[in-house]
Amino acid sequence: QKQQNSGSSTPGTTTLTRMPAAPALGAASARRREGLQANIKVNDVLNSVPIAKYYALAGRTLEQAAASWTKAQRHGDDASVATAIRRYYELNECYVFYKRYGRLAIEVIPTHNYFLSPMFRAERDKLAMGQKVCLTNLEAIVRAMDADELVIDAERERQRQEAEAKAAEAKRRREEAERIAREANEAAERDRRESDERRRLKETLLAEQHRRKLEQLRDEEDRRRLQAQEDERRRKVQREEEERQEAARVAALRARAAEEEAARARAAQAAAERAAALKQQQAEDAATAVHDAPGPPPRSEEEVFAKGTAVLYDDRGSWQRAVVVKVHYEDDPPYYTVRVTTGDRPREVQTERSKLRRDDDSTPVALPPITGVSTTVPDADRHRRGDAPAVDAYTSLDSLPATTGPPPPSVAPPPAKSSSVDLDARILGAEPLPEPMPLPTGGLDAGLPGYGAPKPPTTKPPATPPTKKAPSPAAPKPKRRRSIREQRDAYGAEWARVGGRVESLSTYQGRTRDARGLDSTNGCAVIAPLTAYQHIVTRGASNDDISKLIDTVVPPILAHVRAKHGLGRGAFIIPSDVHDYLYDQGAIKRDMFEGVYGGNVLDDEHLGNFLQAFEAVPASHNAAAAFFYKEHVTAVLRVPSRHQSSSNGSAYEYHFVDSMPGARGFGTRTACRDIAALGVYIKLYALQKFGARETQYVDKNPEWSDLQAEFDPRVFQAYLWRNKK
Repeated sequence: QKQQNSGSSTPGTTTLTRMPAAPALGAASARRREGLQANIKVNDVLNSVPIAKYYALAGRTLEQAAASWTKAQRHGDDASVATAIRRYYELNECYVFYKRYGRLAIEVIPTHNYFLSPMFRAERDKLAMGQKVCLTNLEAIVRAMDADELVIDAERERQRQEAEAKAAEAKRRREEAERIAREANEAAERDRRESDERRRLKETLLAEQHRRKLEQLRDEEDRRRLQAQEDERRRKVQREEEERQEAARVAALRARAAEEEAARARAAQAAAERAAALKQQQAEDAATAVHDAPGPPPRSEEEVFAKGTAVLYDDRGSWQRAVVVKVHYEDDPPYYTVRVTTGDRPREVQTERSKLRRDDDSTPVALPPITGVSTTVPDADRHRRGDAPAVDAYTSLDSLPATTGPPPPSVAPPPAKSSSVDLDARILGAEPLPEPMPLPTGGLDAGLPGYGAPKPPTTKPPATPPTKKAPSPAAPKPKRRRSIREQRDAYGAEWARVGGRVESLSTYQGRTRDARGLDSTNGCAVIAPLTAYQHIVTRGASNDDISKLIDTVVPPILAHVRAKHGLGRGAFIIPSDVHDYLYDQGAIKRDMFEGVYGGNVLDDEHLGNFLQAFEAVPASHNAAAAFFYKEHVTAVLRVPSRHQSSSNGSAYEYHFVDSMPGARGFGTRTACRDIAALGVYIKLYALQKFGARETQYVDKNPEWSDLQAEFDPRVFQAYLWRNKK
């Protein structure tokens, strides 16, 4: 914008004024979106989970985002607080779902080993199209959030200023009342001291005069006359003393009236604070209630006027304008003291309710509010009776939840219920969106909705005397769940007790590379089933047999399977794809497959199903299993026990073969003396693989869900094989 210079500037020159820069996109709603980061979190990819499940998960997330965005758009886009309240939940939900979809489509799914597989070309194309929709809608959502936050911040600032003004006025009135009471007390004390001094001087003077007169009297008659005068004087002094005491009582009553005025001001402020708390409770109740909640109770037949109400007073048939000065609740119905303002000289009269009616044609006389909550000062006598004062509640946006999450309340709020539309949150590793509260019908007075907003403190009901009940049998205390750390320590101690020997192999997966440049890196999905197959079709798989499999047999098979599925070199292969390949190539026979078992590796029932089936294989058959846990596959071999006559009575040992390097730098073969020891070792093996994220997840979600099993860090699969000797 050009402006002509004036003053000391050179005539005829122009200058450019820089226009204020527009706020950056997302700046206004940054704090609100930061509060949703825990709901957006997505765990890293698990290559052990088929990529088709990730594509299905992304599709569901995109559908949820689109549905929430459609609901948010139905509320319109006008810049009003009412619109911001109505679409608050929908904007948060669609933002969270679109962000989750973006992370799945950009950060998680492309890192899966099967992402470039030609079998999923259509899913990749659909994922790319969804990314464009996601980015476009996210920008529109952030703009809508910015607009809503600006409107809400402006309304919050307006209400804050109004509350501060009311608080300042209340403070001024309170200080004025205290000053008047203090001055009245000082004046009464000053008058009392002066009166005492005058009385003392007067008594001294009269005593001296009396003494002198007595000295002058000579006869008895004069003395009697003098005594009579003295009696009259004493009566006069007594009357003056009574008058002085009456004046002191009047001054004390005036001082007490000033103190009561200050007390009423303080009581009104306390009543206003209780009314504000009650209003907040009513707002919370209105928020949790159904929209069609019943309306306010009907008004009583005869209205009780509050102090300061403009009324018309029936003065012998002539209606005079007046103002209610005081409401006397000593009688029922109450009577009133009103100040008649019609005429040259206002006067105060006491009258009944039947002679008053509301002056609807005149502007009500609004007394200055005592606090930022109330515009009605209740009568002091009403406070002494314990009746609740009538107040006009005022709800401030300062009590509304901040966009960065609510502050910690003095009393912990009950945990929010997880939303039924956010079932995939645990799968992704994010915090589920809480169940939205019903939108309030009272607008701003009902409060702005927010995720996890703490409830206002409620008044504790009076305690009722305990009643005697018949004794009932004590209920068993619920068993406390052990944390992951406690379980790890417990199974470590148990394994140290049962014992077992550990043998080292002569190699490990990926150690050597043949002339074709092939090795067995990440080949456990092939090593474990071939080790099990070698064990059941021969007299057993020795350590040398297993080492030969790892270095020689497995590398070319890995290359074929990865080429079939379009996987890169060294990529992890899902065990089911390996089994299909080995079946197709005739490397293993289907009739040797006993079954597959799985579930929660820390659950005695889930793991026990596998162990019982393993132990139940007849002695006439060799038995082995491939144990799949956390993207790694190991082999478990049933071997005749070296100590069949030992005290444990077990005819078999169970060898846990791991192709990954152990403590000595080579693959390991851990011999468990019986099936129970194998169960202890498997749980210890699983717990030792728990990282900080897995530990936090299990401690937070101890209950097992079959619907989310493949994404749970406790999930295992065991493929059991057997063959007749």
